[in-house]
Amino acid sequence: MNWGFARDNLAVLKTPAYELLAREAAQSSNRDQQAVDVASLIDGLDDVTARTEIAKILAQEVAAIFRMPVEEVQLNRSLSDIGMDSLMGMELRSAAQQKLDIEIPMGAIADGTTIEDIAGSVVQRIRKGADKGLSFTEETLIHQHVGGDDDVEGMKSKLSDLRQAV
Repeated sequence: MNWGFARDNLAVLKTPAYELLAREAAQSSNRDQQAVDVASLIDGLDDVTARTEIAKILAQEVAAIFRMPVEEVQLNRSLSDIGMDSLMGMELRSAAQQKLDIEIPMGAIADGTTIEDIAGSVVQRIRKGADKGLSFTEETLIHQHVGGDDDVEGMKSKLSDLRQAV
């Protein structure tokens, strides 16, 4: 459809409501087109700084979904606690796939995961590749249910070993 022609010839498309929709669609389209090379972005950064950079990008997407200023998005608060439902989760998942070329499982959004958790997992997957072969959901569950970092790494190794044995 030629939207320019339609806008010029249909009175309804000249209303303030349509102007708002058109502006939001243009902003959304611009946001979606700005893909980020995550590996290049975090190359040379320590893990904490890399996680912060990825979290900022994810926070921008969450802010756009909630139509709120990015400054109000709390990186350490559960996505479900801030009101993210399954439809919004699908939007975040889609935006992350388009912008960061990563996949966020829907379960990870619904089970108390924070933006920082997702960002940490992204950094680990990029830096370590698929060494352990664990999905994001598995990594998230291990981090939520296992104690310190040494215990987490031990559990990841055990799970990977079990997979290889089967």
